[in-house]
Amino acid sequence: GDFYPRHRTEVHLRDVCSLRNVKCPFHNVGCTAVILAKDVPPHLKEFAESHLLLTADRLGEQRMQVDRMSDRISGLERDNAQLRKWLRQSDERLGNEVKEVDKKLGKVSSRLTTLERRCNSEFRSHVK
Repeated sequence: GDFYPRHRTEVHLRDVCSLRNVKCPFHNVGCTAVILAKDVPPHLKEFAESHLLLTADRLGEQRMQVDRMSDRISGLERDNAQLRKWLRQSDERLGNEVKEVDKKLGKVSSRLTTLERRCNSEFRSHVK
């Protein structure tokens, strides 16, 4: 093996040593092999077909997941469009209702002003 200063032993054992155990580079697609670092190249060569099949399986799974997510997104986009339409309609309806209430309030306010004047006038005429 290689020679490393004692103070670098930990780094050597963790990152460099060809006799350390490592996971196969294809562990993220399902290869469970734990091998010596020096044995990675022959492992890759020997199990190339298996790694390819694992990768193809994982790709198929991800494709199905993407399809499901795309369907879900489409549904959410439809829901969002419907909600936006409902919100616009509600906003318009409420705007019209506010205008109607304002008109009625204006009439009531005008009527109240008229009644106040009449009451004040009658009160003054009775006080004299």
